[in-house]
Amino acid sequence: MEVTAAIFILGYRQELSVILLVPVTLDHGIPTVAVKIQRAERILIVDSGSSCSLLQQGVAEVPLESKFEPFGVTRDSLDIVGEQQVLFQIGKVNFNHSFLVCKLPTSADGIIGLPILTRRTS
Repeated sequence: MEVTAAIFILGYRQELSVILLVPVTLDHGIPTVAVKIQRAERILIVDSGSSCSLLQQGVAEVPLESKFEPFGVTRDSLDIVGEQQVLFQIGKVNFNHSFLVCKLPTSADGIIGLPILTRRTS
């Protein structure tokens, strides 16, 4: 089922906040959005309860080392292999955002978490 929804405040460029209306697909009740990463269409879960954004290994370039150790909703530690600064596109808007890289128990390519969904001020 596809609906068009506002992704509240999705990231920022410099000091400009961007409000987007994007198609959100409910995949078994889970909201997902289509993004382009390195010219390939990818599906990311929108998760306002996630304190970070995550990508599956192989979605973008080789990750850099990270010392961040998040845990999932089951309280199990996520096996983070690194962190990546990723350029991606939603519709015609480009974003540059940091993603942690790990294996996720989903067929989606990653998760857009709270840091990119909330308004930021300088």
